[in-house]
Amino acid sequence: MIFSRILSASRRVPRIIAGLPTRLLSRVRKLGWQNTVVISSIIVGVIVIAVVLNNGNGEEIVPEGERSVSLSTVLELSGEQNTLPVFGIVRSKSEALVRTETSAEVVRVNYSLGDSVSAGTVVAEMRNTSERAALLQAEAAQDVARAVLAKVKGSVRGEQLSILETNVQSAKNALESANTSAMNALFSSYDVTDDAISRKADRVFSNPSSDNPTLILTVADAQLVIAVENGRSKTQIALTRQKKIGATLTSNNIVEELTRTETELREIRNFLDHLISALNKTVVDQDTSEASIVSYKADASAARTNVTASLAALAGAREALDMRVSALDVANKNLEQGITGGQDEDVASAEASVRQAEAGLAAARAAFERTIIRAPISGTINFLSIERGDFIPAFTHVLTVANNEALEVVAHVSEADSRSIAVGSSVRIEDLWDGTMTKIAPVADPTTQRIEVRVGVDDGSGLINGQAVTFSVNRSIAKGTQDSYTIPISALKIETGRTIVFSVNEESQLVAHPVVLGSLLGDMVEIEKGLIPELSIVLDARGLREGQKVVVRQSQ
Repeated sequence: MIFSRILSASRRVPRIIAGLPTRLLSRVRKLGWQNTVVISSIIVGVIVIAVVLNNGNGEEIVPEGERSVSLSTVLELSGEQNTLPVFGIVRSKSEALVRTETSAEVVRVNYSLGDSVSAGTVVAEMRNTSERAALLQAEAAQDVARAVLAKVKGSVRGEQLSILETNVQSAKNALESANTSAMNALFSSYDVTDDAISRKADRVFSNPSSDNPTLILTVADAQLVIAVENGRSKTQIALTRQKKIGATLTSNNIVEELTRTETELREIRNFLDHLISALNKTVVDQDTSEASIVSYKADASAARTNVTASLAALAGAREALDMRVSALDVANKNLEQGITGGQDEDVASAEASVRQAEAGLAAARAAFERTIIRAPISGTINFLSIERGDFIPAFTHVLTVANNEALEVVAHVSEADSRSIAVGSSVRIEDLWDGTMTKIAPVADPTTQRIEVRVGVDDGSGLINGQAVTFSVNRSIAKGTQDSYTIPISALKIETGRTIVFSVNEESQLVAHPVVLGSLLGDMVEIEKGLIPELSIVLDARGLREGQKVVVRQSQ
């Protein structure tokens, strides 16, 4: 290369000499041909030194119109280690979320955010007065059932008979209390019915209490209007009956009244459902504004919620009443057996009563436990969203406990990138922590179309659960055949009908090599066909064309 430059420079010597002043040339001629040769040699020597020094400074002289390029063999490019940058979130390997199982007020919070707890620790407690009482009653019922069984199987002593008599009285007291609770539930349901119809639903009716109530809204569904008006007419019957029975209700007819009132409330709820549907189809006009419709909807929805809650209260009162009646029957029978003595069938019945009492105790204990918020695993409280006095709806996420010492990184990659990594690959997190690829999901998420991957952290000291991090994972590109290699995308030139790479021949001209593309791997691409390992290709094919003359840039 240097010789060619010297030769090119020497060819310009005659022009340089010709350009010298005439007086200087005449003096040169007088010196004779020997001295002329000497002077010419000196000039050429100066040119050689200038070219060598210029080359020593690392600057290449590229002929005008030619471009310099860099080369590398296919084998060298495929042998380079590639890494895939990925964004992920630090997560605990062991983490548990707790949701409430019932709606109630929080009465006690025993721990704070960041505290360490053991599995089973009571973190908080919701109001559970009735559940606690039911649990105590169930425990007593179990004790009674076991005592009865023992009595039936053995002889009855005086003190045992006294216990049985006491149990009968307790059962009577419990039944009376259940009757009172049921009556209170009924009176409350009457109030709910009156409020839902008279104070809320009747806002959209004219003559609501008559035999022909009329909806005052413009609804784009004639059949729905008829259903709503008929429903209002039926609810008037329930309203009238409930006002009358409220003044004469006694414990003698309470069971029948519970059943009938539940039926009426279901009909009222269906009426409210139709009304809400009509409101959703109501047309805004000069008599009905958008704000009025919103207000009507809010009242109807609130009325429906209250009716549903009242139905639940009536069902609970009826179940409690049935249970107290059964308990009194059992207590009376046990007393009778204690006096007269038990037979084989009495023993079988007592054993069944014990099993029934045990089942009741299990149900009461389960209901009580639903009001207790416990830590499901040992760890640190990473999330606690409740305070004393809060009213929490059912199924609300209130607690997260995690083992912050055992961390991993969860990330998502494209399907193409997932094929370039493997379980066991080395990972570098934020250039500070080492890790290992531990899991690659076999299928993509149907929503995001990305593959979940997990990275185990060798030593997570300094990482925080929930922290966003960037990590790089070593690619492990599997080659299906010996003709499959990996090169930079910049080495490709995509033309109509073909994709090529360039090499440089002995005349310094570009030679095109058609290739078949494989997977795209970040800034690299897999070449399935068209390359051999010893071929030296141009690293940047942008702006080049086949046959173009170039200068190969020497490696520094």
